Amino acid sequence: MVIARSIFSRYFPLMLLCLFIACSIAACADPYVTATYRPLETGSYRLDFVLYTDYGHGSSYGWGLYTTEITGLVAPDGWRAVTDTRKTNWDSLSSEYDVSPGSMLTGCAGTFALLPTQLNYFIRLTGAGGGIDGTLTPTPAPVPEPSSILALFGGLAGIGGLALRRRK
Repeated sequence: MVIARSIFSRYFPLMLLCLFIACSIAACADPYVTATYRPLETGSYRLDFVLYTDYGHGSSYGWGLYTTEITGLVAPDGWRAVTDTRKTNWDSLSSEYDVSPGSMLTGCAGTFALLPTQLNYFIRLTGAGGGIDGTLTPTPAPVPEPSSILALFGGLAGIGGLALRRRK
């Protein structure tokens, strides 16, 4: 028992260092983009995009899709969305709007006449490497089910009833 305790106390700092390194490596996944879609009354599809960055790469100053079949582009504050002859870009207007490592960018959207099954994207990064390419598959936007809404209103009514009871 004494031997085990002395080995543990001797190697404990090394074990902590190994754990820290393992967690740091796991947190350094490549940046990526996700998309959710919802059908519109016109028969087209609205896609909302989210750009995720990580701590292992530089800030992102732009990203885009290798398609021109998108219309009705929306960009967040400090960003612009443009389509050229072969791709669609979302670009930061200045470095203060860049997506810093470990952050995400929301508010990028567009409309497709037909729902794409896969989209190829690129992310431009400051620092080493310069950029990353990837593929995304749009998923349906979450829609609250009726029972969740009923539970929400039931809870609010209960809280309101308690407030009335305390006032009397």
